[in-house]
Amino acid sequence: MSSIKYKCLQCGICCKTKYLCLYPHELDKAFELAYKHNISLNLEPIRYKIDFKNKIIIDLIYRVTVRPCPFFKNNKCIIHENRFIACRKYPFSNWLKTPDLFVKLLKFPKYFHEIDENCTFIKKFYGNNSKNISIKIFDAEYNALLNDIKTYESIEKRLKFLSMTNKIELKKEIKFKNENPELYKFILENWEHIPFENYSSFDFY
Repeated sequence: MSSIKYKCLQCGICCKTKYLCLYPHELDKAFELAYKHNISLNLEPIRYKIDFKNKIIIDLIYRVTVRPCPFFKNNKCIIHENRFIACRKYPFSNWLKTPDLFVKLLKFPKYFHEIDENCTFIKKFYGNNSKNISIKIFDAEYNALLNDIKTYESIEKRLKFLSMTNKIELKKEIKFKNENPELYKFILENWEHIPFENYSSFDFY
């Protein structure tokens, strides 16, 4: 069983049950494809950083606001060959970076990832054993997961550099939110949102 290679069955379960998430650099492609297929595409930021110095919210990841995915038509993905990072890495879903101390002292893996148990292929061939699946059964999907990790880490690296050089001011947002709930709400509702892709080359003064 463990040697069965993963293959997308194009069943559409991910399109039906998951929100399509996009990085800022994927937005142009998404809107071009939406225009080509006469699709209305509505997005909302789901991961962002607040720049307190310039009073701007830096959007890092967006989510299409509806399910099923608007590119899922007539029970199939109409952009399968042009799908996005989030789609290409499926059935890998969430991933988490392990604290460096745990990696060094306890020899934990650098990253932990989850596999969606609802994936038709996983259910068919692996049943309830998804947590023990070897990454060796994945080819393109695992590479897409690595690309996802690399993409997000490059964003964090750029933000760290901008913060260290005093171009932006980032705070521990959970603490700030807990201590200043009304101000936090005001900021989210009133400060301008800018995609990271544009903000990374912002002409700071």
